Amino acid sequence: MTIHSRLLAAIAALSITSAASISAAPLNMDRSGHKNQDKTHFLLKERVANKLELSAEQQSQIKSIISNAKKARSAEFTQLKDLKAQWRELAKQPVLNEKALTDIANQQADIKALLKVERLKTQKEVMAILTEEQQAKVTAMMEKRRNKMKRKVVEERL
Repeated sequence: MTIHSRLLAAIAALSITSAASISAAPLNMDRSGHKNQDKTHFLLKERVANKLELSAEQQSQIKSIISNAKKARSAEFTQLKDLKAQWRELAKQPVLNEKALTDIANQQADIKALLKVERLKTQKEVMAILTEEQQAKVTAMMEKRRNKMKRKVVEERL
């Protein structure tokens, strides 16, 4: 085993364990640090739905798409949770099992890639329900939200 591969395994172990500790939040907060955040998809929030002038039928279709997507992805989230537990157990062992850790990391990466594709697929399905005007409004809202988050990150670094 080379020093490079040992270093890489150590960095991977540290990054995953530190990410787990960072994501831990008090019970009344979600991962983003917002207290009691509504878990409703942002398009279905009353304020956004009113801005977009979504019809009842559109809202129903969006709810259905999102609900089906959540159900379809639940198995992957369970697998990720199980892999995280396996990683923690292996990390506790006195002797580092690099092959097993690498296998777990690869499985996690595969599942995360699948989830990323599924998320985009769901987003495209939802956007297909909207009119061109609504799509433009949503795109503008998402861009504004993205810029706000970027500014927040820059401010936190200062």
